[in-house]
Amino acid sequence: MLQIITASSILGYNRLMNPILGTNFLTIQFTMVRPFTSIFFAAALILLIHPLSAAEPTRQIGAAEIDITPDFPIRLRGYSGRNDEAKHVSLPLRAKAMAIGAEPAVLVVFENCVVPDALVRELSGRLEKKTGLPRHRLTVAATHSHNAPILSGMSETLYVHPLPEDQAGRIDRYTRELVDKLEKVATRAITNRKLASLSWATTKATFAINRRTKGGPSDHDLPVMVARGEDGQVFAIWTSYACHCTTLSHNRISGDWAGHAMKEIQNAHPGAIALVSAGCAGDQNPVRAASGEFQAQDAMASKHGTEIAKAISELLEGDRLRPVTGDLSTQLRFIDLPIAPHPTREEFERRAKTSDKAGTAGYHARVQLTRLDRGEKLATTVRYPVQSWNFGKSLAVVFLGGEVVVDYSLRLKRELDRDRIWINAYANDVACYIPSERVLKEGGYEGGGAMVFHDWPASFAPGLEKRIVDEVRRQNPNFLRP
Repeated sequence: MLQIITASSILGYNRLMNPILGTNFLTIQFTMVRPFTSIFFAAALILLIHPLSAAEPTRQIGAAEIDITPDFPIRLRGYSGRNDEAKHVSLPLRAKAMAIGAEPAVLVVFENCVVPDALVRELSGRLEKKTGLPRHRLTVAATHSHNAPILSGMSETLYVHPLPEDQAGRIDRYTRELVDKLEKVATRAITNRKLASLSWATTKATFAINRRTKGGPSDHDLPVMVARGEDGQVFAIWTSYACHCTTLSHNRISGDWAGHAMKEIQNAHPGAIALVSAGCAGDQNPVRAASGEFQAQDAMASKHGTEIAKAISELLEGDRLRPVTGDLSTQLRFIDLPIAPHPTREEFERRAKTSDKAGTAGYHARVQLTRLDRGEKLATTVRYPVQSWNFGKSLAVVFLGGEVVVDYSLRLKRELDRDRIWINAYANDVACYIPSERVLKEGGYEGGGAMVFHDWPASFAPGLEKRIVDEVRRQNPNFLRP
C-alpha cells in the first residue's frame, strides 16, 4: 500500500529540514498527490537528506589508549621541592591516540608534564619505519600533569642536586618503556581506523585563573572534536583547555584534572576514548582546594574533570556540533627563538656561591660553569616547533611547543577566524616557558625566571612573539581575518 503525502506532511518535512539545509526545503502547496507523485517526492527527500547529513561517515578514523602508570617508585616532574620518589597512585596514567585519514595524521596525547624532543624523534622514527607515517603528520602532546614521572634528559637543573643513581636509573627505565607504549598506542589507532564522521564545536570551562595578575587574561574556550562510526555511536572525543594541571601538589601519581576529565568523559560515553590536551596555559592555574590534604586535592581535581565532562555531554546533546570537512593537510616547521645575552662568567661564579637552600639558581650556575670549563658553548637559541592540521577550510588546529602563555591564544583568535581555529600548546617539544612580549617585559617566573629550571643560560630576547605568530599565520593563510 502506498502512502499518500499531503500538503501538510510536505510542509512538516519543510519545517524539519529548514534548520538542517539552511533554506526552504519545499514550498509546494496542494491537497492530494497521486501514488506515483508520492514515490517521487519520497525519493527526492532521501536524495536530498542523505548527502547533506552532518553524521555522514566520510573518512577513516581510529582511536586507542594504553596504561602508562609506573609500577615502581619514581620521582615526579613539576615541582622542584619534592625530593622523594612517589610510591602511591591516586589516578592511573594513560596515553591516548587518534589517527585521522586514509593517509593518517596521528595525535598522541599522554599524561606527563612535558614532551621531550628526543622522545618525539625516537617515536617518529619508529612509526615511520613501521607504518610509513611521516614526521609532519605526527603530533605528540602532554596534558602537563605535575604528578607524572620525570623523563630522561629533561631539565637537568630542575632540582638543586644531581639525581641519585638509582633514581636516575628508574627514570631511564620508565622513559624507555613509555616510548614503547606510545609506539603501541599510535600503531593501534592506525590499525583501528574505520569509516567515521568528524564534527566539532566550542563550549566553555571556568576553573582556570591567571596566576600572574588577579583578574588577568584567561581563555575559557573548550574546543571539542567528536568521531562517530557508521552506526552513529561516538567512539572518540578530543578536547583541550588552557589551564595548568596543578590542582595537586602532593607526591602521588595522578593525571590531575585532565586525567579525571578523560575518566568522566568515558564514563558518560561508554565505548568512547577521550583525549585531553592543554591549551596556552603557561600563566593559568586551576582553582585549588582550601585544604592541603591529598584527599581534598584529589576531590578538587575530580570536580574540575567533571565540569569538563559535563560541558561536553551537554554539547553532544545539543545541535551545535559542525561537520569537519575537507582533506587533512599538515605542516610542521621549527623556528629559532633567540636567547638574550648570557650572564658573564663572573656573574655565574657569583650565583654559584648561592646556597642550595635558596633555590635552583646556584646549582644552575654551577652547571653552566661546568659546561664552559669543558669548552662547550652555551645555547643562543631555542629550537621551537609550530605545527598545523588544516581540514580544508573548515578547521585549523594549531600546535605550539612549550609552556605558552595565554596571550598567544587570545591574539591568534583575533587575527585568525576564531570560529575555525583551535590553539594547543605543550606539543612536540616542551623546552621552556614561552612568554609573550608583554610577559617578557614584565618578567617574573613565566617572563624569564623559569629558564633556570629548564636549564637555559638566559631569558629570551625580545621578538619571539612576532616570530611565532608570523609562522602560525604563514601555515594557515585560509583562516586569516580579512
